[in-house]
Amino acid sequence: MMGKLLDLAGERFGRLLIVDRALTKNKATRWSYICDCGSRGEANTRDLRHCGQQSCGCLQREAAARTGRANVSHGHSRQGRRSRTYSSWCAMKERVLQENHIAFSRYGGRGISICDRWLEGSSGRSGFECFLEDMGERPDGMSIDRIDTNGHYEPGNCRWATVITQNRNSNSNKLNSADVDRMRSTAANETVSYSRLASDFGVSKAHAHRVVRGDRWAA
Repeated sequence: MMGKLLDLAGERFGRLLIVDRALTKNKATRWSYICDCGSRGEANTRDLRHCGQQSCGCLQREAAARTGRANVSHGHSRQGRRSRTYSSWCAMKERVLQENHIAFSRYGGRGISICDRWLEGSSGRSGFECFLEDMGERPDGMSIDRIDTNGHYEPGNCRWATVITQNRNSNSNKLNSADVDRMRSTAANETVSYSRLASDFGVSKAHAHRVVRGDRWAA
């Protein structure tokens, strides 16, 4: 039985009132909105439901005006387009905080947390600003890695690393049968890239492809 089609029309996210579904872009479902400030625009489902988008950008501009800064996200997220660094920050929060996330059992489900500085912010700066200040821009071909794999997402325990480095660092890089089932089910029922599967489950893109194809299951 197919699940009920997601419909956010009529729902409110902060200052944003969702009007209707917009054209899908880069395989992401998008929604047309009207902001309380009068602006119209589009946002994707992840930014609205998981990354906390609350306005067309007017909230950030108002905050910047109060603090004298140009943009609290430093241009990393505007009009639904996100930088690699901002995408990593959002994906980190999803793995840890969203119980329905396919990889939750490997992160939030086993007690991994995110420091308040990267979630709530500090000294008038947003959580993302603090994350960017501590981690710097995400280099091409790398993703966030916890040095102590049983430790939390926080300054001093995180770095940008290649998949090879992350797999060498992992003390639990074998997928169990439940992980394999979730990966294959997700690949079969959702439009999701192998890069996203690899990131969510902490394996290489090539290995995610082999698991989905049924060639092997131990990471």
